[in-house]
Amino acid sequence: MRRQTAALAATLLAAGLTPVLLAAPASASAAVAKHHDDFNGDGHRDLAYGGNDDVGREGGTVTVLYGASGGLDTTRPQLIHQDSAGVPGAGEEDDRFGETLASADLDKDGYADLAVGVPHEAVGDRAYQGGVHFFRGGSGGLSGSRSSWIAQTVLGPAEADSFFGHSVRLRDLNADGRADLGVGAQWRGILLHGTGTTPTSQDAVTLPEFSGGFLG
Repeated sequence: MRRQTAALAATLLAAGLTPVLLAAPASASAAVAKHHDDFNGDGHRDLAYGGNDDVGREGGTVTVLYGASGGLDTTRPQLIHQDSAGVPGAGEEDDRFGETLASADLDKDGYADLAVGVPHEAVGDRAYQGGVHFFRGGSGGLSGSRSSWIAQTVLGPAEADSFFGHSVRLRDLNADGRADLGVGAQWRGILLHGTGTTPTSQDAVTLPEFSGGFLG
């Protein structure tokens, strides 16, 4: 193809015409994050884990340690909880925010994203209904302003004791370059497909007889 293009250009020049060479079209999609846990896209792997590191946060806290050339930077941990700026909702005792975690690039923007299970979340008078917070990665890392709430109602009617979010997993299961989000609840689970922004319930796959966790 290159030889044919060069020959055509030479012919046009000989005829006194200036050839216009068209560059190959750029890819319409961004590259998937190199690592499934690189939240700020700097090429270094990061670490997120659940616990109660933030004093007084009985609802749970996720701690993020960002990677650097020499390994994890433990001097500047990022603490994320339900009272963080931009995060929907509010932290309450026994919410268990961060009991389950999963990371991968769901929106195919080159930054890993983080799913945070909150299986004991009470919604109204429905105890243990549960839910999942989804945090999109970016050049500055994870941020509440780029987070969204995935309610138990994507699985069906609102109900207590659903424990939605007791298992979460992010994996690309349909080979479109975007991770899909699996969420487990009491006796049921659901697979939400990845999009350019957040998981979608469109064409979601229900996982019956779900009572454990996800492989891998």
